Amino acid sequence: MALIILLILTEDDGFNRSIHEVILKNISWYSERVLTEISLGSLLILVVIRTIQYNMTRTRDKYLHTNCLAALANMSAQFRSLHQYAAQRIIR
Repeated sequence: MALIILLILTEDDGFNRSIHEVILKNISWYSERVLTEISLGSLLILVVIRTIQYNMTRTRDKYLHTNCLAALANMSAQFRSLHQYAAQRIIR
């Protein structure tokens, strides 16, 4: 259900712009790397990419995979000032 809500929200350009303006500090629950200062948009990109990778290796749910990629595609036109790590994870 959360993925459907994310997909609906990412269809709005205003939402996509505004999430890149909110800066978060010290994200302690993100275990792959220490993130001291990152925009909400960059963090959302990281979480969606991590979900896609998890899905590819374990669950292989086509519905989850398609919707995660659709959410990233919806957001992509409004990517602004991405965190270095988020930009790196998009490419890899």
